[in-house]
Amino acid sequence: GPGCVDAVPQLVELLGNENLRTRYAASFSLGQVGPDASRLFGIEEKLTDEDELLKVIGAWALVRIEPKDTKLAKQVAPLFLNALNNDMPVVRIEAANSLGLIGNVLQSGDVKAALREALQDSDPMVQRESVKSSAFANATGVILVTASKIG
Repeated sequence: GPGCVDAVPQLVELLGNENLRTRYAASFSLGQVGPDASRLFGIEEKLTDEDELLKVIGAWALVRIEPKDTKLAKQVAPLFLNALNNDMPVVRIEAANSLGLIGNVLQSGDVKAALREALQDSDPMVQRESVKSSAFANATGVILVTASKIG
């Protein structure tokens, strides 16, 4: 969390590690530090990585560091929209969560539509996250009806 800002330089260094899991963990950890992780270099480079999951994790971290950055939101929204179709439910959950964080910054019909579609996901946890994220993204038209469906 925010109390770990002293670890940011080491985490940024780990973004260049050969081990893919180490890079995933470093990106995720930087996102957990949040806005106090002011040294964004290294994470932004992950948005162009060949590994799709690393791109999403890097975008996830950046959104948590700079949640109100409209330019960043526009840059990473396509990654999260694509991640809603990932095979792994945890990736779809975090994509929905991230779209909720940037949805009210973007006010994008695409984001709201994708979150509405994710309400029909096969995984109940993805459905629940989509309900919460829809509220954050101001896609309120479907929340009450859908919340009663998924309990």
